[in-house]
Amino acid sequence: MFTSSITTGLAFLLTTLNGYATIRQMNDAIVHEGRFDPATMISSYEDEWDLPEGPRVVQIHERLFIPPEVVDLLKRANFRVEAVFGGTAGHWSQRPVSLDEVEAMYVCRRS
Repeated sequence: MFTSSITTGLAFLLTTLNGYATIRQMNDAIVHEGRFDPATMISSYEDEWDLPEGPRVVQIHERLFIPPEVVDLLKRANFRVEAVFGGTAGHWSQRPVSLDEVEAMYVCRRS
């Protein structure tokens, strides 16, 4: 299992998408169209991937997570979360998570 490969007490850094940013873009029309389910936090959309064999449109079903949920999951996996910071690729720092920030960074240690 993944957690058994991390030595107790060593730092572990995890970055994830920040569900708050995506949720703030949702509205009732998007829910009605079936592109977001607020009960399950699943966002559905099409994305175009540039593959070696050519572009391909792929249907994405993505579960959005907000920082308190990620902290809870980490704790259940025997990690102690020391800090949660906001960030976006190329613009990381030790600052609180903003609602519109693309990503969140979790500083943890295995308990």
